[in-house]
Amino acid sequence: MLRKSIYALFLLLVGTAIYYMTYCTPLYSDDWNYDLVFSLDQKITSLKDVFVSQYYHYLLQNGRTIPHIILQTFDGLLGKGVFNVFNAFAFMLLLYLVSVRFGKQCRNYLVTSSLAFALFFFLINGFAESFLWMSGSCNYLWVTDLLLAFDLMIRREGYHPRSYLWLFLFGLVCGWTHEGIVIGVSAGYFVYYLFHRDRLNKARCMALAGLYLGTLLVIVSPGSLKRVHVSGQHLDYASSHLEALYYMIDVRALPVLLILMVTLLLLRRLRLKAFVMEHLMELTAIATTFVIILYTACIAHRSRFGFEFYAILLIIDLLLTLRGGRETPQCDVSTARISGETWSGAIDAARDIQPEGDERQLVEQKSKPEGDERQRVEQKPKPGGNERQHVEQKPKPDAMSSTWLDRLAVLSGAATLAAILLLVPKLHENRLESQQMMSQLENTKTGLVVSPWHETGHWASSYILRLRDSNLRNLYIPKHYQLNSVVFVPQHFLDLIDRGQIDFSGFRTTSRLPFYAKVHHGRTPLYAKVRLQASDPGAMPLLAKPFGSQIGAYGLTHFSAIADTLTYQGTPYVIVWKQKARGITTIHHLDDRIQSIQLMP
Repeated sequence: MLRKSIYALFLLLVGTAIYYMTYCTPLYSDDWNYDLVFSLDQKITSLKDVFVSQYYHYLLQNGRTIPHIILQTFDGLLGKGVFNVFNAFAFMLLLYLVSVRFGKQCRNYLVTSSLAFALFFFLINGFAESFLWMSGSCNYLWVTDLLLAFDLMIRREGYHPRSYLWLFLFGLVCGWTHEGIVIGVSAGYFVYYLFHRDRLNKARCMALAGLYLGTLLVIVSPGSLKRVHVSGQHLDYASSHLEALYYMIDVRALPVLLILMVTLLLLRRLRLKAFVMEHLMELTAIATTFVIILYTACIAHRSRFGFEFYAILLIIDLLLTLRGGRETPQCDVSTARISGETWSGAIDAARDIQPEGDERQLVEQKSKPEGDERQRVEQKPKPGGNERQHVEQKPKPDAMSSTWLDRLAVLSGAATLAAILLLVPKLHENRLESQQMMSQLENTKTGLVVSPWHETGHWASSYILRLRDSNLRNLYIPKHYQLNSVVFVPQHFLDLIDRGQIDFSGFRTTSRLPFYAKVHHGRTPLYAKVRLQASDPGAMPLLAKPFGSQIGAYGLTHFSAIADTLTYQGTPYVIVWKQKARGITTIHHLDDRIQSIQLMP
C-alpha cells in the first residue's frame, strides 16, 4: 500500500511539472491553423466541423486523421487551457503504460516510471515539440499512448470471440495515426510474427488486421502522397540524403542503446541472438523508421521520435535485465527445451513471471511434459553428492545490484524533476513574453510586434518554444487578427534606430539581431537572394568535413531568404531573416561569408 501511495505521489509530481511546462508553451505554428475548418478557413464550432475539416485534411494534407481529430477538438472547441490538463494526464499515462509493459521484469512501477521519465526528458531531442506543443503532442505523445496500449492488448491471452470486432477497431484507430511511427511498428509486428508464428492466434490476427488497415489508410491518403512529392521544398527537409544523414548527429537515444548493447556484450551480460529474437518488433521499427527518415531527408527533431522512442524502450529493457541479474530479458516457457537444468530454469522463470487467471492455467498446462518427453525427464538420473549441491545452489538475481539500480532509477526521476525546476524561470519568462506579444497583436494595426527577445540558451531550447519563432506566422496568425502580415522584431532593433548607433542605409546587422535590415522605399519584396563566398574547409566542424560541400550550410553559394517589411516612426524598412527559405538550419554563422543581398520583387 505504501509503495502504491509513493508511486501515485510521483505521478502527481510529474503530471504537475508537465502541466506547468505545457501551460508555459504558447500557441505555436500549426496551432494557429487547426482551430479552423481545413481549407474553408471557418472557425470550428462543433464536432461536425471537426470531421468535415478532417475530410478535407485527408484529401489535401495528410492521413493522420485520429491525432488531428484530437487536436482540432482541443484547438477549435475545448481550448488550450483544457488541453494543458489532458496533456499532463497523457504523459502520466505514458509512464504508467511503460511500467505495465515491463511489469514482469520489475513489479516496482516507481523504478520503471522514474527511469522512463528521465530517458524521455533527456534523450528525446526537441522534447517540447513532441510532448508540450499542442499540435506536436497530439501527433507523438498521444499516438505512443495508443500504440503502447495496443502492444499490451496484443500480448494478452484468452480473448472471447465476441471481442474480436473491438480488437479490430482498436487496431484500426492505432494504425490510422502517424506514418512516421506506425509504418515502422507495422513492419515490426510483421517481422516478429514471421519468426514467431506459433504465437499467433485469431485475436492477434484481428488486432493486427485493424492496425495494418489503419496504416494503409495513412499511407495512401492523397494528402500524404502529395506531401512526399513536395517534401524537398519544405522547411523541414534537407536538400540531399547525405545532408539528412549528417543532421542525425543530434540523435541521442539510438547511440545510447548501441553503446549499452556493446557494453553488455563485452561483460557477457547479454545474449545477442536471444535479445534480437525477443525484440524483433522494436528493432525492426527502429530500422524501418530510420530508413524512412533518411529517404524523405527530413531533419526536424520530431521526425526522429519514432525510432528514438523504441530505442528508449529497449534501453529500459536492458537496464531492467541488469537489475534482475538475468542475461536475457524474458523467458518464454513455451519455447524452452525440456531437458535437465534448462527445464528447471524455465520453471523458475515462470514462477518469477507469476501469470494470473487464464495465463496461469496455460503455463501450468505447458509446464507438464507429456508422452516421450515425460519419460525422458523421469529417466534422467538424479544428481548426487556435490552435483546435487551445485544444482540446489543455482545463482539467484543479485539483490545488492538490484537495490542499487532501483535507487539510481528513482534518483534519475528526482533529478529530472530538479532539472524542470531549473527551467522554471525560463518557462515563466517565455509565458510573459508570449502574453505581451499576443496583447500587441490584438491592438496593432500595422502587424508590428515588439518583443524583449530573450535568449533561450542551448540547453533550454529543447524544452521551450517561443511564439516569435513560429515558422508559419505569416500564413496563420494574421487570419486571427485580420492583418495583412505580422512581423516580430526585438526591442534591440528599435533601440538601435532611436539611438542612431547604426546607419541602416545599407543592409546591417548585429549578433543580437535575427535579420539584416535597411531603409527601403521601393516595391515590397517577396524574398531576398543572398550570395555567399566559398566555405573554408579548415573552418568546418570535424564531423562535417567528411561530408564537405554536400551539407547545405557549407556547400551553399547562394540561397533564398524570407523578407519582411515594416514601418517605424514613418520610415519603411526591409528585413531579411537569417534563416534559409528552404531548410530549417539558421545561417547566422554565415555572416562572414555573405557577399551581397538582392531583393526580389
